[in-house]
Amino acid sequence: MAPLIVLTGLAMSPTIDTAVPWLLTVLGGRQAARTIHFITCFAFVGFILIHVIQAIATGFITNICSMVTGGFMVKHVSVEAKSFKCDLSCFTVSENMKVET
Repeated sequence: MAPLIVLTGLAMSPTIDTAVPWLLTVLGGRQAARTIHFITCFAFVGFILIHVIQAIATGFITNICSMVTGGFMVKHVSVEAKSFKCDLSCFTVSENMKVET
């Protein structure tokens, strides 16, 4: 998606049109390039927003820990604990934590 945004953005520039005239022809003209560019940009921004909202809704710190460490750290509170929480200590390894992948 990002390469298409860059190519259509470049195709809207008159300077690039002079240097690479086939790009505008491939995309169907300047107006078609503009339409493709903005539709693709809005789709990309929507994709990012949806995924950020999902990360926040499912536990932002836990998701960041998972992305950085490749797993997540869980503190062993008790055997009956039904929910686990990852806090900022996931960036360090200690004796009372376990890595789950």
